[in-house]
Amino acid sequence: SEAVPWLEAAFAGGVLQERSAGNWDMEKIAKNPNQRFFKTHAFKSDLPRGKAKGVKVIYIARNPKDVVVSLFHHAKSKPIFNFRGEFLDMLGFFKEGTCENGSWFKHVLEWWHMSQKDPQHVMFLKYEDLLEDCAEGVQSIASFIGTKVTPEIVQKVVEQSNIKSMQQNKKNAVVIQLNHFRKGGAGGWRDYFTVRQSNGFDQLYREKMGGSGLSFDFGEGE
Repeated sequence: SEAVPWLEAAFAGGVLQERSAGNWDMEKIAKNPNQRFFKTHAFKSDLPRGKAKGVKVIYIARNPKDVVVSLFHHAKSKPIFNFRGEFLDMLGFFKEGTCENGSWFKHVLEWWHMSQKDPQHVMFLKYEDLLEDCAEGVQSIASFIGTKVTPEIVQKVVEQSNIKSMQQNKKNAVVIQLNHFRKGGAGGWRDYFTVRQSNGFDQLYREKMGGSGLSFDFGEGE
């Protein structure tokens, strides 16, 4: 959180700021003359200074079925959400676009179209591709932001980016207690969706994503 603060947390203040933005607040961020890195869940239209010269965005999207499962556990494990529902409830919220951060479809497509329009400043990556070849992802990110890396650095990043390593990293103690690094991987949605739920979701997916040119790996080659 100190190296790469969550932008919304820096604005929110309180416990969320302390946990997810470290010592950063909006005033300190604005005054910092150095190159800065943030993480955010913002829509493109909501991102502060999103049109400022030189701003680069690395957007990472995950297949929506696994996202539903992740959001379900995310909300269940954090008292602040006061969520006591079942998976079916979360699936309904997701399809309605009323989960945390709003509609997945709107969010992903907004950034996808922006990456197609301005690839020099917006890089669109898929979580599943990073699982498949993390080293290639690290190298492409380094190239995008203009940072030279050695094979040794790439390997170190790869090793420290897997779920087991993040779970064991003492610097992540606070978020580990909140079940923030639960499982990872692709295709775990099959343990939650019924056949009927999956088919219904597929129909919604086709309606929302049709014609976009964007597709996802839903695990096991799907």
